[in-house]
Amino acid sequence: MNSKFTLFFILLSLIPVANAQESEAFNQIKKMLGTWEGSVTVSDGTVIETTSEYKLISGGATILETIVEDGVEMATTYSDKDGELVVKHYCVLGTEPIFEAASVSEFGLSLTLVPNAGYTEGQDDFVTSFTYQSNQSNPDSVTVLSTVSLQGAEVSRRAMLNRVQ
Repeated sequence: MNSKFTLFFILLSLIPVANAQESEAFNQIKKMLGTWEGSVTVSDGTVIETTSEYKLISGGATILETIVEDGVEMATTYSDKDGELVVKHYCVLGTEPIFEAASVSEFGLSLTLVPNAGYTEGQDDFVTSFTYQSNQSNPDSVTVLSTVSLQGAEVSRRAMLNRVQ
């Protein structure tokens, strides 16, 4: 009898668990699943090659983005908490800012820093916002805009990405 229960629980654990409260913002990020390549242009004119891979983990409850910019790896997680998107970016700057959806549409998503994030502009170096803009005529092309507070100055970044897988 014990082996039947064990087999039942093993089989049950193989069933993907769907998040009953997936937000519109989470579903927008799901469109990014796959591998993307392109370049980031920084406001000072610097151009950096970049690759991002988005994949579902945790039974489909979280999206993990692995980013490589100029050979340096970073990560961002996207998940829902009580039906609201929560984004945490693990940055090369040594900070871990948390974002929430500010606006979402069929072709875009804007993320802003959560209130009381624990970082101070001019004192800490950290990403302050992200905006994803899908190309309406080509779903395999996206622009990601971001701003960074770096040594007291606001630095803007524009990534032009194309899906390769």
